[in-house]
Amino acid sequence: MNTQVWLRNIRFAAMLPFVTLLVTMQGVSQAPPAPPTSGSSVAPAAQPPAPSAAPSVVPAAGQRPPMAAIGVPVAGMPLVHDPSTVVRFHGKYYVFATGRGAPFYSSSDTITWTREGSVFDQIPEAVHALVPKNNGTDVWAPDIIRMNNQFYLYYAVSSWGVFQSAIGLATNPVLDPKDPAYKWTDHGVVVTSNGNEDLNAIDPGVILAPDGTLWICYGSYHGSIRITQLDPKTGLALVPNTLGAPIATARESEATDIVFHDGYYYLFVNHGSCCKGKDSTYNIRVGRSRSVTGPYLDRDGKPLADGGGTLFLESDATRIGPGHFGRVIDYDAKPAGSIAPPGGSERFSLHYEADMTRNGRSVLDIRPLSWSADGWPVAGDNPVATAGTH
Repeated sequence: MNTQVWLRNIRFAAMLPFVTLLVTMQGVSQAPPAPPTSGSSVAPAAQPPAPSAAPSVVPAAGQRPPMAAIGVPVAGMPLVHDPSTVVRFHGKYYVFATGRGAPFYSSSDTITWTREGSVFDQIPEAVHALVPKNNGTDVWAPDIIRMNNQFYLYYAVSSWGVFQSAIGLATNPVLDPKDPAYKWTDHGVVVTSNGNEDLNAIDPGVILAPDGTLWICYGSYHGSIRITQLDPKTGLALVPNTLGAPIATARESEATDIVFHDGYYYLFVNHGSCCKGKDSTYNIRVGRSRSVTGPYLDRDGKPLADGGGTLFLESDATRIGPGHFGRVIDYDAKPAGSIAPPGGSERFSLHYEADMTRNGRSVLDIRPLSWSADGWPVAGDNPVATAGTH
């Protein structure tokens, strides 16, 4: 068994309790909808009625507490893994995550969060058909961006221990399920890997460049991290069925995201292992380039394609395995898509593989983002930790 397959199998074993709990707590639809065709509406995920108050459940010793019921605000957001970019729209922040049907959450203050449900019950058939070993519901590491008066949600579909994967696209004009305009539309497949390529097409990260071009980076624990240009009108690959250009090694790395700052593109990538709780070795590295397609070099000039990467954030005493960097985007601000609130600083989102102050659970965090005098990102911290996500 090669190293990459071994890593994916370890990830599978470690994530089983997490995925199983998501499936259990979110419930199973009584009758799955017929698979939509590309461009058709995605049948909404089954949403149980929201209770009037949070349930009083005390877990037994050594057990994780259950996820909050849909519609019930709670402090903090345990059991969030592989968070998307956090976006603000119509007065609320939203984040999407790995799990059954792409679960998502909202918050007015980034401290108290409400589970809104999931994007869909069944993965659209055109996407699922490319990954037949997937169970038809599990979605990994989504990312989201707004353009053309729509939110574009990119999500990965794969199966543990193999590299046959696909990234799909669904759009929605709004994100609040209570809004009459709320409706997900399937747009099919964006990029794929067939299991024989130097690629594992998961962990999408999307950037709309200053020149108006749209790009997606992706890859995990196999071969290379790659980048593909997308059509900014459709959100799909500009040249379909073409392997993207390599921009970083994917040996023991994944979860990339690209941001633009002051003339440079910055590629954030996770090194180390995930999904092993307090034993995870996840850490966030970064390199930069004048071109979105690279080459990306770290602060010492080493290419990320050769394993380079300047350390951006690593574990501390209680927060283990930081990963899945995302730049918080405010679509309510003027101009829309601002990266800092009025009078405030930039922020970034991430999750910890294990927050030891939260019983070792995977937790979302939002922290200040600043830049050094020579133009490198610096991870800030929140002055006072709150009970839950902060």
